[in-house]
Amino acid sequence: MDRAKQRGSCNSGSSSSMGCLSNLKCKCGTDAVVRTVKNGPNSRMKFYGCHSWPDADCGFFKWIGGVREIEDELRFQLFEKETTIAELEM
Repeated sequence: MDRAKQRGSCNSGSSSSMGCLSNLKCKCGTDAVVRTVKNGPNSRMKFYGCHSWPDADCGFFKWIGGVREIEDELRFQLFEKETTIAELEM
């Protein structure tokens, strides 16, 4: 998956039903949002969904991975920052 499209930022309210913006694009081309399942066996699990849901949902859905995916993403962000620092020092 293209990491440039995965990164996003959330504020402290990221667990709200409204979600937070990510840089992952959904099928309709807008930024997907992070949402949290409220009920059922998957309650409290986070997923990416269409920003337009429930009004004009394009059907985009992707579970947010576990610790391994988060670790990989943080390592990639660190690599990007170290690269930027090295370029600025040139």
